[in-house]
Amino acid sequence: MEINPLEIKKELSKDPAQTGSYSDLKTIRTYASDMAKALNDQQGSVIKIAMAEHKKKESDFENISPVSKKNRGLIIGSVLMILLGVGIVFYAFLSKKNEVVVVDKKPVIQSIIVSESTEEVRVEDVLTSKQFSDSISVLKERDRVNGIVNIIFTNPTDTGSRLITIEELIKKMEGDVEGYFIRALTNSYMFGIHTRETESEFFLILKTTSRETALAGMLEWENKMFDNFYGILGITPSGENNYLFSEKFNDIVIENRDARVLYDKDRKPVLMYVFINTDSILITESVETVTEIINRLDAGFGK
Repeated sequence: MEINPLEIKKELSKDPAQTGSYSDLKTIRTYASDMAKALNDQQGSVIKIAMAEHKKKESDFENISPVSKKNRGLIIGSVLMILLGVGIVFYAFLSKKNEVVVVDKKPVIQSIIVSESTEEVRVEDVLTSKQFSDSISVLKERDRVNGIVNIIFTNPTDTGSRLITIEELIKKMEGDVEGYFIRALTNSYMFGIHTRETESEFFLILKTTSRETALAGMLEWENKMFDNFYGILGITPSGENNYLFSEKFNDIVIENRDARVLYDKDRKPVLMYVFINTDSILITESVETVTEIINRLDAGFGK
């Protein structure tokens, strides 16, 4: 069979709608379009998934990263809370360590000899040696009951009060003593008033760790002792009493104990001191007071 090229050309030039091949072509094109759309949609979904995963990783990194603003604030806050807690614990420890227990807000008193009563003098109210002497003079005139009054000198503390040291007491009296003498004394001392009938006399008991050193210090103190005690003795330091500033002490024996005494021009004792035992020195103004204190010590009314 012979094929005519012209016939083929005619067939190809016919309208597809007339031959029925257009629908087949459309079907092929629709399928291809659907496949392309599906691929495009799938590609979009993959991109969306990848972007979502990337955002999630960024969020997770921000939650655990110490450089993020959120976490940086949390870290700083936590550190501050820890430091605050440590500070509170440390302050409580120091407060407990430095705590001072004071019974009834007053210092515990253990006098060298037994006394009938106790008076307290607040040193913060006594600014000068004259005020110190005046306070003793007031007590000497006020306490007229026979016996011994123990006078304690205190300084205030945050929790109550404390006894002043012997060095603080001597400084308050403006005592002219050498440093080696003060170092030979302990803080176990007693300042008091002995009243008998109409007479009231002061006394000061000092405790020492070295009798020899204390004796040397007392002998040297003799040159200034009257100057340091005349106010407490109630003696006016002028006129006919001026000679007492240069008067010498004398040796005497009281109750079988060696003593040193300062006499006035009438041979009346003005001031004296005596070693009442191996480690105790008594400073006072009369033999009667020396005898009373020694009797109390011998009877076991002291330490």
